[in-house]
Amino acid sequence: MNTEIRYSQKVFEQIIHESSDSLPTLKSLSLVAQSWHTPSRNHLFRTLTIQDMAFHVRDNEEFAQRTVMMNESLDFILKERRVLDCVKVLNVSNDWVDAGTKFADARYFPRNQCHSLAFEWTNTVTFLNILRSSTTGFKKIVLIDPVVSFGTGSSMNNPLDCLRIVASSLETLCLSNLRAVEGFHGTSFRDHDSAALSNLRQALHESIADRPPSRESSIVLKRLCLRTGVLPSNRMLEVLLFESVNLNLARLTYLAIDSTAIALLAGRWQILQGVESLTIFDKESDYMPNVWAYTNKSRPALPALRVILGPLVVDDQVASARTAPNDSTTAMEYPGVQYYTAFTKRAPLLEPVSEYPRVERLHIEFRLDSAKKSPGKAHLTDFVGAVSALASSLDATLYSFLVDGGGPGTLITVDLFPDFFQYLPRTAGTGKIRRMRGDKWWDVKCW
Repeated sequence: MNTEIRYSQKVFEQIIHESSDSLPTLKSLSLVAQSWHTPSRNHLFRTLTIQDMAFHVRDNEEFAQRTVMMNESLDFILKERRVLDCVKVLNVSNDWVDAGTKFADARYFPRNQCHSLAFEWTNTVTFLNILRSSTTGFKKIVLIDPVVSFGTGSSMNNPLDCLRIVASSLETLCLSNLRAVEGFHGTSFRDHDSAALSNLRQALHESIADRPPSRESSIVLKRLCLRTGVLPSNRMLEVLLFESVNLNLARLTYLAIDSTAIALLAGRWQILQGVESLTIFDKESDYMPNVWAYTNKSRPALPALRVILGPLVVDDQVASARTAPNDSTTAMEYPGVQYYTAFTKRAPLLEPVSEYPRVERLHIEFRLDSAKKSPGKAHLTDFVGAVSALASSLDATLYSFLVDGGGPGTLITVDLFPDFFQYLPRTAGTGKIRRMRGDKWWDVKCW
């Protein structure tokens, strides 16, 4: 009697899938059997990253040799369909000139099945060729340092115009430091430069008027992540995002945004109306965003709020997740005047605030990059000291957010070490706070 136990191939594929975050494990699994090779390869080559070539070389001759080797490796990947067909996420940096040339030439960059793209801005031609290369259409796109250029004597170069090529498939768009430059030399300008902003608006309207007819008039997004640069740029962003008619934000369900850019949402209640998950990156803790005071529609519930911040600015940010009191002082809390736009100033402030959104699930994440990279006692001691100083106030704030404390919240999750809960005895006693990683849907590493 044969007592050998046989498992379905789906069981093995699930084992491989669960190990997909470990490159060494995937390499070992790919060698177990022929039936394990293909599913392992699908994970091994899921992401193709073409980034800066940082070589430690003795001289220019060795650098030239290594450059040739890198180009030969890229040529192999692009021509080997068994590998290229596994690639679903394309991550392109801006410093590899030879790679950019290949992407701009259809003879070297074949049609592919990539559906996610992270692109550090180089030029419009390369970006357009990559967009056209996908047979399935890109669903997720991250644009790093995209530049809108105008006033050069020719038509405006606008990355958001390029996205209309994938309007039918694009669902997630992440913009990091979107900016505009003017003139042949690409001169940057400050957000308070009214003349330059006026020129930008005029150039944008002219480009819209000259645009050829298209079936895809705008891109209907489900997820938007907006990260800004060092200097205030809300006035520039207001023109680029809301006057270009490229983006339709009325159906957003996921929104991640810098706290300093929340002023852009004032008076635009329709953007927030369908949002189920709102993520706020705390960028300037001196200001407490209160966009809800400017909405002319009630927002009865917000299923999930994520706050990503530093350890010393917890209370003010988390407090916004509670049902706030209806008084004029709270309603007037708002990012500083340098973030106001013309639209913001015209947006009517409702007094008193009729209803704040009732947040059901709150996730808090602390930016502790140094502690994560070097989790030594010194870093943890500094952090523990900071948390201890805020513990009582933080515990009271979080407890009042939960239903046990009279708030709307049903669950709080925190992305921190387990010992963190000892500083929150009252909140921890409810059993409604847990340690959990958040859904970083905007992070290419998680795609």
